[in-house]
Amino acid sequence: MSKLHTRQVAHHLHEVFDASVDVSDRERDAPEERENHFLTRALAAFSIMTLAECDEIDAADAICDGYGDGGIDAVWFSEQSSHMILVQSKWKKSGGGVDLAGTLRFKQGVEHLLEGEKAHFTEQNVLSRWDKIQDVIATPSVRVDLVLATTANNVSSEITTEMTEYCHKVNDGVAETLRFRSFNLSEVHNTIIKTKEGAPIDGDLLLQDWGKLSDPHTAYYGKISATALAQFHEDHGDRLFDKNIRKVIRSSAVNETIVASLEVEPSKFWYLNNGVTALCSSIERAAQGGSSREAGIFRAQGLSIVNGAQTVGAIHSAWRRSPEALESAHVSMRIIVVPEDDQQFAQQVTRANNTQNQVKNKDFAALDPNQERLRRELLADDIIYEYKSGGEVGGNQGFGFEEAIVALACAFKGESSYCVLAKGSVGRLWEDIRKPPYARLVTKSVTGENVWALVRHLRVVETRLREARQARTGWARNVVVHGNRFIFRQVTHRLGISSANAAAVPVTEKQLRDETMCVVDEVEEQLKEAFDGSYLASLFKNQSKCQRIEAELRADNT
Repeated sequence: MSKLHTRQVAHHLHEVFDASVDVSDRERDAPEERENHFLTRALAAFSIMTLAECDEIDAADAICDGYGDGGIDAVWFSEQSSHMILVQSKWKKSGGGVDLAGTLRFKQGVEHLLEGEKAHFTEQNVLSRWDKIQDVIATPSVRVDLVLATTANNVSSEITTEMTEYCHKVNDGVAETLRFRSFNLSEVHNTIIKTKEGAPIDGDLLLQDWGKLSDPHTAYYGKISATALAQFHEDHGDRLFDKNIRKVIRSSAVNETIVASLEVEPSKFWYLNNGVTALCSSIERAAQGGSSREAGIFRAQGLSIVNGAQTVGAIHSAWRRSPEALESAHVSMRIIVVPEDDQQFAQQVTRANNTQNQVKNKDFAALDPNQERLRRELLADDIIYEYKSGGEVGGNQGFGFEEAIVALACAFKGESSYCVLAKGSVGRLWEDIRKPPYARLVTKSVTGENVWALVRHLRVVETRLREARQARTGWARNVVVHGNRFIFRQVTHRLGISSANAAAVPVTEKQLRDETMCVVDEVEEQLKEAFDGSYLASLFKNQSKCQRIEAELRADNT
């Protein structure tokens, strides 16, 4: 890549971020130095905007480039999706490479952030969001992307190896919590080109058993062959989903289920799938077929699929594997005409079609008669147990499904694997209600009063750990944040509490609170002795390491 490409990138960054990236703290700098600071910050914001798929305002708000930033130039996070992006930005006016020393400073800053070591930061945009940043980091399912954004032509293998090995060490073979990627000049430039591309997609669609709505907006509906949709995706790629809120997710359990449905029973696919919704700027029906509604060819201009991207992507995958398998498969399709001057309606349609309530695996627990039995048992004591999504969970007089299953998993008398799942992959506890873990946790012998007692004990322990968290910093704080499920398991074991007797064991709140801190002290000793320097967020999701700590704790207390 040449200096020309660097200038083009700089021009684009000014176009997008002149109004949102603040460099008022650099007013006394020479013009060239001030420009360099702007471009460094704007490049960090552009990286956030690209990878997080947010707007330029949110991206610019993530900038924390300044004195005391720990080598981190931008921190973006989503509490809803438990996703965080940390960026170091290196603007290189004339190409060249990135120095390892700067990257090592970035790595060290990341370490301080993950360990909650606030004293290492003085940058205000880090400090003002510190608690929220730490809350996201403490989320078991958090994903943290470490990004080196630069207009250098390449990033050395030395830097890539250093950062990749660091991520591998932190992840500890449990989950891909940390990921490193570089965003070099070529990638930045190509991304800018793609944002400037996007000629409207026009095409002919054959709809069978079609119908039409004329008021208040023109729309056609019918069924389309899966093969035709697959070919349309083959011709236009992911540009077909430019107005959708997301592209095709290349690897997901849901998409694999769609593919399997297509391959096993293609003739039933129309009945099993919600179909596809598309917008277009204009549409007309070809003369072929006359007035018959049996089949019609529709010529659409400016076509974009706004709902059903995963369906189309899965169909395309199945078609590429075995085109003949899709010959009898059809999909329901709606095509809504939205004039260019009515984009508000286009956004309304897109938003509405992508906010349906998702049926999650835990919703299938409602099919387990034990759940309704527990609800009725507890209701007799005026305790509200809500096991269905959408129900209101009462405070001191009630609880919900997830809190119940976590308490049962942690207090399970057998192996500690269920407790580890409760911390790292809680959804796997109810992945299939016909099989373990769920089938071993929720049995006919489990009573409502014992589940309620476990939940109350869990709340006491969690409250005590929250208090401890407020009084601690750094590593010690992370012990009580990331080890909360493991600590509760040890507390219940020591007090002789399980799902079979929780309501009958006479235990006071003070006993629970005192035992909690005794366990914390002993866990800290074991960690220092056996796993000093380990990333605790990963450690407490690691089955073998948790088993080892538990064995040592119980051996010491025999």
